[in-house]
Amino acid sequence: MSEIDILKAYDQSKMASIPIMPEDRALNILAESYRLFNSRDKWLSPVNRMAILENAVKIISKRKDELALQAASEGGKPLQDSLVEVERGIDGIKVAIKEFSHMAGTEIP
Repeated sequence: MSEIDILKAYDQSKMASIPIMPEDRALNILAESYRLFNSRDKWLSPVNRMAILENAVKIISKRKDELALQAASEGGKPLQDSLVEVERGIDGIKVAIKEFSHMAGTEIP
């Protein structure tokens, strides 16, 4: 499997390498994801989805400085801007959690 290097924007030094998946494998994963998405009876309940999102908020909140530093290094923007973006992401997840409590089953799929 080949890899692609992730470079820092400001000096082009290597930050990390990530594997590149073969096209046929990626297409199979996408097809399976689509199939599972269409199997609504197998979807997680809203309560379970909320729990997963709440856990994501905890993980991201604990790692926000690390995530902001990584984003700043990769994107070449000021660290303060990246911190704001991480906080915005956390707030977005919290909004999604709140929306689950307003869903009444009448939403358009």
